[in-house]
Amino acid sequence: SVAISGIHWYSGFVGPDNQIPALCVGFENGRVQIMRSDSDDKPVLIDTQLRCTGLRWDPNGTTVAVAGMQTQQQAGPGPDREVGVVQFYAPTGQHLRTLRVPGSNLRCISWEGNGLRLALAVDSHIFFANIRPDYLWGYFSHTLVYAVLKKERSEHMVVFWDTQSDEKYTKYIKHVTHIRSSDEFCVLVTKADDSSGQYIIIVCNDIGSPVDSKYLHIEPIHVSMTNSHVIIASEDVVYIWMYRNSVTKHSGGHSELAGMLGGNKRRTEMMFHIDESFAPGTGLHDKEGFVPPVAPAQDPIACIAATEQCFLVARESGVVQRYSLP
Repeated sequence: SVAISGIHWYSGFVGPDNQIPALCVGFENGRVQIMRSDSDDKPVLIDTQLRCTGLRWDPNGTTVAVAGMQTQQQAGPGPDREVGVVQFYAPTGQHLRTLRVPGSNLRCISWEGNGLRLALAVDSHIFFANIRPDYLWGYFSHTLVYAVLKKERSEHMVVFWDTQSDEKYTKYIKHVTHIRSSDEFCVLVTKADDSSGQYIIIVCNDIGSPVDSKYLHIEPIHVSMTNSHVIIASEDVVYIWMYRNSVTKHSGGHSELAGMLGGNKRRTEMMFHIDESFAPGTGLHDKEGFVPPVAPAQDPIACIAATEQCFLVARESGVVQRYSLP
C-alpha cells in the first residue's frame, strides 16, 4: 500500500449536485486524484512525478498546488539529488505550471487568502512565491472586457466596461475558457453546456452583443484574433475563421497558404493538421469535411500568434511555422 501524503477538501461553494471537483488526495508516490465528492467513481487521476509531501487548493478552488521532491540525475558519477518542486493543476487535471524551489526538503505549502502568494516551508526557511493568475481579459474600442468565475452560479460573469463613459454591461456565460480582442471586436471561447464536447466561439461588440458565433469540435488550447480572423489551435489542429470578409486581404508572398485561404471567398472556416505539407491547391479543408487525427501529436503546438498578414505556430520542439493570411 502507498501512504497518503496530503488531503484537502475545498471549503468553498462547489455548485449544485457536487459537479465541481473539490476533494484532492495525494499519495507519496506522486499520484493525485481529484474528486467531486467522496463517492465520485470517476476521479481525475494525475501522476506528478514527485515524492509528494503536501497539497493545497487555492482560495478560489481553481488551482491545486502539489508540493514534493523530484529526483534529478547528475551528469557526473555522483549520486542523484532531490530538488523541491511545486506542480500546479487545474481541477480538470490539466498541468498549468512548475515551480522549482531551492533547498533539500520541501515539507508543506500554504496559500495566502487572496490566492496571489504561496508560502513554502523548506528546511528551516519559509519561502514566498508570487502567483500571477492567467486572467481572462481583453481591451478594444476603449472597452475592457473581463471574466470572473462566480462559483455560486457555476458560470462566469463577463463585464464589458466602457472606460470613457464608465458604463458597464454584464453577461453571465458558462465555461468561458479564452478571451481575445482586436481593434473593434472581441472573441469569447466557451464550452458547450451539454455532452457534445463542442466549443462555442462568439464574436462580440463593445457592449457585449454577439455579432456572430461558430461551433468547434476541437479543444481550443491556443486562441488568437486579428481584425479579420480568429485562429484557434489544439495540440495538432489549426482552425481559421474569417469572421470579417471586408478586411483588405494581404498575401505578401509569404506562403502559398495565402492563396489557398483567399482563393475561395466562401470558405470562411478552414482547418488543417499541423503536420500537413502544403502544395498549391491542397492542404486546407473545410471545417465540415475535416477529420481530426486519431493518434496524438508527436510534436504538439506550444503557442500561436497572429498579425493582419500572417500567423505563427510554435511547437514544443522549438520549430516555428509561418503562414500567410489573405
